[in-house]
Amino acid sequence: MIKRRPYRSFLSYIDLTREYYAAHGYSKPYTWISHEKVPFTKVEKPLSDGDG
Repeated sequence: MIKRRPYRSFLSYIDLTREYYAAHGYSKPYTWISHEKVPFTKVEKPLSDGDG
């Protein structure tokens, strides 16, 4: 059974994902996607306005 880590319970899904992949034979842990060079931009109008 997978042990939950109470000191990181809010991020335990990361540990669970790594353990899941390891249990299915993947030797390399799952790599989370990161886009460090993509800037955040304020939305100019509500998304509900449509028009793409």
